Amino acid sequence: TFDMYKVYGIDIFKNKTELAVVGNKKDANQIKEYFIDIFDKITIEKDKHLEDKPRKLIVIGDSNNSVKEVEQLLKSTKFYHNLEQDNTVEQLIFLGNMIGERPGFLEYIDFLMNLYKTNEVLGKKLPIIFIRGVNEYHLINYINDRYYDLPIFMKPIINNIENELGYPIRRLPIENADIWNFLLNTIKYYENDKYIFIPSMINQKMNWKTTPDEDFYGFDVKFIVDKNRTCKTIIFGNVPAHLITGKKYNNAWINNDKNKICLNGAPTEKDGKILGLYIDENEYHHISAKIRNYQK
Repeated sequence: TFDMYKVYGIDIFKNKTELAVVGNKKDANQIKEYFIDIFDKITIEKDKHLEDKPRKLIVIGDSNNSVKEVEQLLKSTKFYHNLEQDNTVEQLIFLGNMIGERPGFLEYIDFLMNLYKTNEVLGKKLPIIFIRGVNEYHLINYINDRYYDLPIFMKPIINNIENELGYPIRRLPIENADIWNFLLNTIKYYENDKYIFIPSMINQKMNWKTTPDEDFYGFDVKFIVDKNRTCKTIIFGNVPAHLITGKKYNNAWINNDKNKICLNGAPTEKDGKILGLYIDENEYHHISAKIRNYQK
């Protein structure tokens, strides 16, 4: 087993709010000090977890309908082989923006759904995580709300999807409930004892979960320059890494403190890549696949 610490805030009405889950007592005490003046009482509870904690994580950044490239990344980490081994514990995390401007929406969504079903058939305890990216967020809101103010960058994405579907996108829940449910079952974020996986940005404080949606799915340069005070490493996508580095090479960006990593390799641009991380215990290794058959 391994130990994790859950930090709770208790207000004057005895309501209990989970503030953070961390992997050591030092980080838990830092969080306690941060919230000490906000709550009536702060408690730290030790929580034992079984060894089904993923020893190996595979993280896929913005993928934008890129079936072949994602398959290439998974093969490079021996994911398909390890998925079939009962004694191997792995977890696959997609950071969001799975859909995008590139053609192949139906093929890619079918690939992702089959990947999830394969995981269930093999009886894996740890699910494949699909985080709701900025593109999925706006698509779902647009389908649910006929008056939704759709961002300009989403319009070519919607047009491409409608061309593939052969009907208006707002009919998707009726015409293809499987795809619609897949989109609805994406999650806002995922975290473990060391990492926070998000689609775009957060407020980088210990109470980061209170970040409003307009910020969570937006972007501000302050997110890049501000200190990360979450006590965990933030792994995110959405903004192309080359816009942060100022270099034309579409490789991952890591800040000087090594606690923020951007995995958007600009897959919709010429020479773009699908970026990923292979996390093994306390180390991570960069993986990437160059976009094939680029189409502007």
